[in-house]
Amino acid sequence: MAKTRIGLEPEEARELNKRVRASTVSVRDRQRAQIILLAADGHTQERIGETVGVTRVTVNHWCRRFVKARLAGLADAPGRGRKPCCRWQRSRRRWRQSLAPRRSWGAGVVAR
Repeated sequence: MAKTRIGLEPEEARELNKRVRASTVSVRDRQRAQIILLAADGHTQERIGETVGVTRVTVNHWCRRFVKARLAGLADAPGRGRKPCCRWQRSRRRWRQSLAPRRSWGAGVVAR
């Protein structure tokens, strides 16, 4: 696949540099910003992967996402990761069912 040329606007470069230097940003956001900055400097995907500690395929993935959607493309895609669990709703429903009056399984009910 041909190398995608990445050109950065000054605001984008500032935001990416801020993400690389910030101590409160997640590691994956820092890596993604570093990948884009190195790609904009003209480094090869193999070199970027060695520097950041990811594979060439990962570098290619994030470069394509950046070219397609700019800074918004570096965010996690919706639907990724473990889905939230609603255990409290299930347990609440079971609790309510346990409080409901139970039907008696007497002779009249069994005979029907």
